[in-house]
Amino acid sequence: MTAGFGSGKNSTVICPSVKKLVIFFTTLFLFLLSSSFGVVKAQLVDIHISDPSGGDCHDPIGTWNVTEHKCTLSMPLSGVTIYIESDGIILDGNGNTLTGTGSGFGIFFDGKTGVTIKNLKVKNFASGITVYNSSNNNLPSNHNILDNSLSENQIGIYLSNSNSSTLKNNTVSNNSGWGIALASNANNNTVMGNTISNGLYGVYILDFSNNNLIINNTVSNNSGYGIYLTNHSNSNQIYNNNFIGNYIQAYDISSAVNVYNLAAPTGGNYWSNWTSPDSNNDGFVDPFNFSGGTDYLPHVCPIGSGSTPDTTPPVTTANLSGTLGNNGWYISNVVVTLNATDTGGTCGGGGTVSSTEYGFDGASWNTYTAPVTVSNEGSTTIYYRSTDSAGNVELAKTQPVKIDKTFPTITGVATTSPNANGWYKNDVTIHFTASDSVSGLDTLTSDVILSTEGTNQSVSGTATDKAGNSASVSVSGINIDKTSPKITLNTPTEGAAYLLNQSVFADWTATDSVSGIASASGTVASGQKIDTASVGKKTFNVIATDNAGNQNTQALSYNVGYSYGGVLWPIRENGSSVFGLGWIIPVRFRLKDSNGNNISNAVAKLYLAKVTNGKVGTEIEADSVLPRIFPGNTFIYDPRLREYDFFMATRQLSRGTWQLRIALDDGTSKYVNITLR
Repeated sequence: MTAGFGSGKNSTVICPSVKKLVIFFTTLFLFLLSSSFGVVKAQLVDIHISDPSGGDCHDPIGTWNVTEHKCTLSMPLSGVTIYIESDGIILDGNGNTLTGTGSGFGIFFDGKTGVTIKNLKVKNFASGITVYNSSNNNLPSNHNILDNSLSENQIGIYLSNSNSSTLKNNTVSNNSGWGIALASNANNNTVMGNTISNGLYGVYILDFSNNNLIINNTVSNNSGYGIYLTNHSNSNQIYNNNFIGNYIQAYDISSAVNVYNLAAPTGGNYWSNWTSPDSNNDGFVDPFNFSGGTDYLPHVCPIGSGSTPDTTPPVTTANLSGTLGNNGWYISNVVVTLNATDTGGTCGGGGTVSSTEYGFDGASWNTYTAPVTVSNEGSTTIYYRSTDSAGNVELAKTQPVKIDKTFPTITGVATTSPNANGWYKNDVTIHFTASDSVSGLDTLTSDVILSTEGTNQSVSGTATDKAGNSASVSVSGINIDKTSPKITLNTPTEGAAYLLNQSVFADWTATDSVSGIASASGTVASGQKIDTASVGKKTFNVIATDNAGNQNTQALSYNVGYSYGGVLWPIRENGSSVFGLGWIIPVRFRLKDSNGNNISNAVAKLYLAKVTNGKVGTEIEADSVLPRIFPGNTFIYDPRLREYDFFMATRQLSRGTWQLRIALDDGTSKYVNITLR
């Protein structure tokens, strides 16, 4: 019996692929039945047999006996369908062959009674013999299908809605789908003495087919089911048949009561895959269970076969016990137990096993007396065989034993090195390597990318060999800091303005919460004076580096300027000064530092721009009335008065409001308006 299907006392497990075949062939047949009927009926060469003339049963096809209503074929026929069109017709094939083209019907009759088909070979049709609707008004069909051979069809014999017919002594073999099918409402029929061996089903009993007798048939080597019963088919009697070597011996999904054995001595059927012995020598073995039914009195021997000599060697099986890992490997020592049985040549009597042997090279043998322990790692092959009391020696069998008790080796390492302080400032990739010298490496942790900041972090990796042994390693001490230090710069501030020589103290800090500060420096140290010794724009920088090598720089600008007290008389700071056009106007101011000291070395220039309707026009350089003393538009410092002076000529100007801009070399400008009349 093929592995995966039960036998004997165990219920049969149905292979999902076989269930799919059931649906496929059922659908296929219904399609072929409907389509083929229309095709064949349209062929003018088909043969029609009917009373009283016999229809087409005349020379050279055959001879017609009007008294017996019998057509005896005289020649082989090919590519035609024989239609029986009257009740009580006898078709005697006379040993001839009816050959089809792979579709359609071989013999077909619909709604007829008392038809006999015998001595005919039917091959290569969708359905060899089809009987349909022959039990109208619940009258018996009383057909006889006898001594025919049906082969190489998709379906051998198909009865639908037909009852009280006899199918006897037919050979139904090598049909690709169903051998004998009792389709819907096929009742009280007898299937007897037939030899049935086909592609999918031997005997197929479909929905609502009841009270049929299936007896004395040999159903063998069907690649699907020996016998199959579908929904609501009940009270069928199936006994004294030989079910031999079918992929699935029997399957009953009828949800009804069907009988698979009568009382002793008639008993049930012979099942070639029975396993329980006939311990009481009554000719029956323990009940044979299959999906949907039970034969309570299975025969020990094929029915009608008799006994045979003991020419069958014993059968020895090896059972392994130990801790099973993966992929057929054991991770412990393995104990090998050998069991031998011998059924003998006489049905049910059986034989006896005289000895069992084992070895490791197929040439040297040891007598088996107790279970054998295998402890060597690697793959070991045990050879074993048994001899029965009749001297039959079993062909040596082999049993591989694979043992791996050793864990794989594994290492892990970061693919990059930390800096001198032991810190990383980027993600760290941990790579694992492993090996296994026995069963081989199966799985290994892939590279792990560690991106989380922190100290003394660890990553674990695992290696597993094909036997299931695993080993792990942890890579620790990983320090990661990807964040630059934080710089807080309180003084100076961006864009701040300080006076010349003003005492301003730097105030800044640098911190790092992960690896800590390795170094930090500024233009001056925090708490030290910043540069205010000269005027103009100044920069201040702080650079901080943490222990991981992350660096942060913060830079800002501030300005150092003069203490400017505003313009001096005769110009008023509020812009209310009025002068006559052409006058010489002295422009005067003083500059000091933060300590009140006068500044004498500043550079200042004077510019003018006409103001019209509130809009400032294009700026020009101011003209000096004393160009030798006041060259260009530059102010001159008067040390006596400790002021900066510029005597501005106005004769080239026009009447109106003018904006004066004093441009200082500290980068600032001072503005005041005057009016010329």
